[in-house]
Amino acid sequence: MRKWLLILNYARRKGIVLAWAFPLAAVSGGLALLQPWPMKVLVDNVLGASPLPPILVKTLQALSLHATRPILLKTIAILSLGLFAASRSVGALLTWISVRGCGGAVFGLGEDLFARLQRRSLAFHKKAAVGELMSQVLGDSRCAQQILEDILFNPIVALLTMIGMFVLMVKIDLKFTVIAFAVSPFTWVISALLSRRLRDSAKLNRDIEGQIQSQLQQTFAGIAVVQAFAQEEQQAGRFKRLVERHTQSQKINLLIGSLKTLGTGVVAALLSGLVLWLVARRVLDGSVSLGSALMFMAYFGILQAQLNALTNVFSVVDVASANVNRIAQVMDTPAEIVDRPNAIPLPGIRGEVEFRNVTAGYDNQRVLKGISFRVEAGQTVAIIGPTGSGKTTLVNLIQRIDDPWEGSVLVDGHNLRDAKIESLRMQIAVVLQEPVLFSCSIAENIGYGRPDATQAEIEVAAHVAHAHDFIMALPQGYRTVTGEWGATLSGGMRQRISIARAVLKDAPILILDEPSSNLDVVTEQLIVKSLLDYAKRRTTFVIAHRLSTIRQADLILVLKDGEIVECGKGGELLARGGYYAQMQDTQPDSASGSGLTT
Repeated sequence: MRKWLLILNYARRKGIVLAWAFPLAAVSGGLALLQPWPMKVLVDNVLGASPLPPILVKTLQALSLHATRPILLKTIAILSLGLFAASRSVGALLTWISVRGCGGAVFGLGEDLFARLQRRSLAFHKKAAVGELMSQVLGDSRCAQQILEDILFNPIVALLTMIGMFVLMVKIDLKFTVIAFAVSPFTWVISALLSRRLRDSAKLNRDIEGQIQSQLQQTFAGIAVVQAFAQEEQQAGRFKRLVERHTQSQKINLLIGSLKTLGTGVVAALLSGLVLWLVARRVLDGSVSLGSALMFMAYFGILQAQLNALTNVFSVVDVASANVNRIAQVMDTPAEIVDRPNAIPLPGIRGEVEFRNVTAGYDNQRVLKGISFRVEAGQTVAIIGPTGSGKTTLVNLIQRIDDPWEGSVLVDGHNLRDAKIESLRMQIAVVLQEPVLFSCSIAENIGYGRPDATQAEIEVAAHVAHAHDFIMALPQGYRTVTGEWGATLSGGMRQRISIARAVLKDAPILILDEPSSNLDVVTEQLIVKSLLDYAKRRTTFVIAHRLSTIRQADLILVLKDGEIVECGKGGELLARGGYYAQMQDTQPDSASGSGLTT
C-alpha cells in the first residue's frame, strides 16, 4: 500500500484541478441517469395512455404550451438533445481536467525519478544499463496516470453513478433492483481468476521492453566498435530475439486480456438475458409499464458499464504493479553521496587540499589504503601509477564523486563531508580522459559549466586549448552542432573542446585526467605550454602516463596497489631509482618537451 501512496503523492501539485473533477463527475453521472427518462415519457405518456409526469406538466404550463402530441414530441426531442449535449460537454471538461491533472502527476514523477537517478553514484551508473534507466523515467512514470484515472477517479465516478442508479431503479421495482445488483458482481470472478497471470505477463513485458531499449542504446552508442568488428549481423540477431520474446509476451498478454473480455462478456450477456426475461414478465402481467421496463433495462446496461469500470481496476493494478515496484525501488534507494543535514555552503576556496589517512573503494573492494598528503593552494600535483592503482578514485574523492571509507579529505581546512556538494563541485573544473560532449553547438559545449559566459570568453578559452582555429574552420564555426557524444569530431578535437570547457569555468581547483591521451605529441606540447600560465593561479591535479606532461610538477604522487609508494619532485624521485625512474627509462622522450609547472 505504501508504494501506491507514493505514486498518489505526485497528484498533489495538481490537487486543485483534480478536486474539481469529482463534483463534475457527479453532475455527469446525474445527466447520464436522466437520459433514459425522455424515452420512458415517450412510450408511456405520449404513445401510451399514462398521465404526464407533474414536472413536465408544470414546465409546459410555465411556457404557455398545450400538452398536445406534436408539442410533446418536440419537447422530448429537445430535452433528449439537451441532455446529450450537456452530458458530452461535462464529459469533455472532465477529460481535460483528468489529462491536465494526471499529466502533471506523470511529469512530476518522471522529474523526480530523473533527479534521483542523476544523483546516484558513478559506480551505480557504470553497472546500470542506460536503456533500462530511460525505460524507468519515460515508461514507469506513466503508471501515475493509470493509478489516478483507472484506480482512483474512474471507480469513484462509477460508484457515485451506481448509487444514483440504485435510487432510480428502486422507484421502478425494488425486487428486480436487488436481483440486478446481486447478480452483476459475478463478472468480477473472471477478472479475479486471471489477475495473477495478467500481472506476471505485464511484468515480463516491461522487463523485455527495458532490455530492448538498452540493446538499442548500447548498439548505437558503440556503433564504431560494432562496425569495426563487423558485428552488425550479431547485433541484429540479438535485437530480433528480444523482439520475438516481446512479441510472444504480448501475445500471452493479449490472450489473457481476451479471455477476460470474453468471460466477462458472456457472464454479462447471460445476466442481461435473465433480467430482460424477468422484466418482460412483469410488463406482460401489467405490474410494470413498458416505458419503465425500457428505462430499467437502460439502467441495467449502464450498471454493467460501471461494473466494468470497477472490474478494470484488477487489470490496471496487475499491469501497474510492476511499474510501481520498480519506481519504489528507485525511490527507496538513497543516493550514495548526499549532503549532511547540517552541511554548509563551501565559501570561495583558495585550493589547499589535504588527505588524512584516507581509505576508499567500491563494492566492498578496497582501492586506496591509508593515503595522506597535503597540497598548498596553487601547486601542481601529478598522480602516476599502473592501471588500477587508484588514481581516478583519488581525484574522485576531491570532487566528492565518492566518499572515503575511513579518514577525511579537506579543502582549505573544510572537511568535504560537512560541505554542500554543489558548492564544492562549482569550484572544480575537470578534463576527463574520455571527453564527453553533448549534442548541441560547440559554443554551448564549451560554456556548459558557465552558461552565462559571453562569446568572447568562450573564444579566449578555446584559444588556450588550441581549439579556436579548427572550430573556425568548421562550416558554422562555434554554432556547429557536434552530434551525439561529439561523434562528428575527432578524438583530439573533442579533447581540446573539453579542455576549453574546463578553462572557461575558471575554477580554483583543476583536475586533468589524462588530458593529452587523445593528442599527438606536437599538439600536446602546444596545449601544455598554454596551460602553464593558467595552472599557476590554481591547484592542479594531473593524472598522466606521459612524464613529459608532469615532470616539473610541484609534487608527484606515485600510486601502486592503492598506496603512495613514492612522493616528491621529479628530480628527487629520479635520484631514488624507484618506479618513477623506471618510467623515465621507458619514455626516453620524457626528458625533453614542456611540462606542467607552477
